[in-house]
Amino acid sequence: MTCGVYDYVDPEYLNLVASILLGHILYRITHIVLEYLFRRSHYNTSKNVLLQISTHFKPDILTLFMFFPLSILFNSINFNQTLVIVTFTLKTINAFECSYDLIKFLRKGSGVDFASGMAANFFHGFLKIVLKEDTDGNSFIKRLEDYEDGQGVNFAIQKLFVLIPRSCVLQMQFGDDWIEVAKSLETKFVNRGGLSKRAYNVGVYRFKNRMARNCDKTKINFYVTAISATPLITFHEFLEFNPHVVPYKTEVLKNFVKELKRLISLDREIKNLVEIVEFDDDREEAAVGQVLERRVMAMWSQGL
Repeated sequence: MTCGVYDYVDPEYLNLVASILLGHILYRITHIVLEYLFRRSHYNTSKNVLLQISTHFKPDILTLFMFFPLSILFNSINFNQTLVIVTFTLKTINAFECSYDLIKFLRKGSGVDFASGMAANFFHGFLKIVLKEDTDGNSFIKRLEDYEDGQGVNFAIQKLFVLIPRSCVLQMQFGDDWIEVAKSLETKFVNRGGLSKRAYNVGVYRFKNRMARNCDKTKINFYVTAISATPLITFHEFLEFNPHVVPYKTEVLKNFVKELKRLISLDREIKNLVEIVEFDDDREEAAVGQVLERRVMAMWSQGL
């Protein structure tokens, strides 16, 4: 007489395993569809990243099938007992945990993720220092006005532009067909981190194209203060040595921007002194100066 698998394994257990796997596969398919429909831009850098993240299974999923030999050896185990054992084991080893779960954690912005840490470091360790009024009563606006008087120039917008390229590749200094390096703002010295008179600088750039603000037909040279979001330099270097993190780069970057904007908005003194400029240098062949010029012109059109 031929013996089939049902002679050794309870068919209810096979149905249980099939139901669990099918349910989780449907769960993942649902997320693939939702991500593609509503967050497609998060995966522009690679068309395969979404599939890689959503179809990843932990090797521990094989534990689910260990109960086949166990069921054969201990055929006295009934369905209810099997259900309890399978559920407990899957929960203990997080068998269905996947890369998408990490993305959901990053999007929560819990404050303990990598992106939030970078944002807090940049905000407290640089922006607050260069933008807040110093002990002598010199505000950021006053430093800009002193620069204008001393150099005989005009700032297009009295804000600090923080550049955030999607590639996370940052230049030491900006210079192209639209802008050129000018004399930096007066260096601010602060005693911090065990260093006496630690220097903090803000770059100044001149627009090469003479621009007319609003209805003023006289075209003159305008200047702008701009820096790169320096924590992204470290993040980019980190990715070079940790390629397994690359699929999460966009999520980390977006969460960095979200948390940075939140921190800035909560500080009354500097919330109107910063302009975050995100641009997709992975898809656009736009020079930094061109990106800045477009943002300035857009702000002028809004009466800023």
